Amino acid sequence: MKVSEFMIPADKVVRVSPMDTVQTVMDLMLERHIGALIVMDDDEAEHGGLPVPLGIITKTDIAKAYKTQIPIDDPCKAMMNQGELITCTPNIDREKAARILKEHHTHHLVVVDEESSHFLGLISSFDITAECANGPAWLWNFLPRKELNAPITESQRADAAGPESIFHHKHDKTQYEDYVDLLGFQ
Repeated sequence: MKVSEFMIPADKVVRVSPMDTVQTVMDLMLERHIGALIVMDDDEAEHGGLPVPLGIITKTDIAKAYKTQIPIDDPCKAMMNQGELITCTPNIDREKAARILKEHHTHHLVVVDEESSHFLGLISSFDITAECANGPAWLWNFLPRKELNAPITESQRADAAGPESIFHHKHDKTQYEDYVDLLGFQ
């Protein structure tokens, strides 16, 4: 599946100007329940009327701004990611987009036109996950059919493992239950 088929289109992505305040960015993220927004140039006419992204601001950038004590009434460009914007084109497939995210240790890709760099949309690791969830379960695509349909043998059953196995301890309580107890779940 191509990025263009599941990206958030540019007209639906929340944008700010580099001069909008940190407070404005935080308010928009909270009100719209979003994890990132795009910083766009105030003067799009300079780029032929089509938007060219200057940067992206994510929840991580908000946390860094807080840690470095950037005042909330400062322009958001003070906390905008500095450096090259991580982008992709709309014609790459979701697997390549996922590899780009992994390679750059990031959760968002700005989708741009290959030739003009005009802003076309945004995708996140969540969007890729959601798209994968809409398709057939990926694991089933890799297992041979005979393994999927084979009945569980008696030796594969957890309750056949016996009291000295990893599934049980001396109080006959599974280790999984102990783990859940340690985490404070009821």
